[in-house]
Amino acid sequence: MKYGWVLFDADGTLFDFHAAARQAFRDTCGQVLGRFEPGFVPVYERINQQAWQDLEAGRISAEQLRTRRFDLFFAAVGVTADAERFSATYLAN
Repeated sequence: MKYGWVLFDADGTLFDFHAAARQAFRDTCGQVLGRFEPGFVPVYERINQQAWQDLEAGRISAEQLRTRRFDLFFAAVGVTADAERFSATYLAN
């Protein structure tokens, strides 16, 4: 049988987006903050999830999301860092 199209659900099927995001976050913490602590992950994931909900509800813009989630994370864990730099490094990772 000849198929005209083949569709793949890449996110969560072919690619583990959540594992990749966690690894990028760990790498970025090491590169920008100079350290990574396992306790950072649940704090960031909670803040990140809320930020995405705020975006979907129209409370913040995509541009605001890129740095706001990291500013809130830094405040929650008592770290001083540049959210712009962290965001750029995170996206590159």
